Amino acid sequence: MCMLVSDAAVMRMPCVCCQTLQQYRGDSQTETEVLLTRLESMKDKNAHLETSLSAETRLKLDLFSALGDAKRQMEIQQGQLNVPQCFWLGLRREHRFFAAS
Repeated sequence: MCMLVSDAAVMRMPCVCCQTLQQYRGDSQTETEVLLTRLESMKDKNAHLETSLSAETRLKLDLFSALGDAKRQMEIQQGQLNVPQCFWLGLRREHRFFAAS
């Protein structure tokens, strides 16, 4: 059985192919737009994280600097407390020396 294809059917075939291709292009373009949107979102998040990390690092450096300053001040004060203690120990030795004589 030989089937004859009408001219109208032949004319419609490229249109079906074109429609499929256009649909594929549309889907592909939509996917590309979604991916580009996600990429931009990730870039924004990355920039925000870099900024936050930089601020956190500066804060930590400031805290360690303040800790070092506080430690130095404590050492200075501890040294100032030791001076009178040495003075009193020296007086006790002299007192014992003169008391024993």
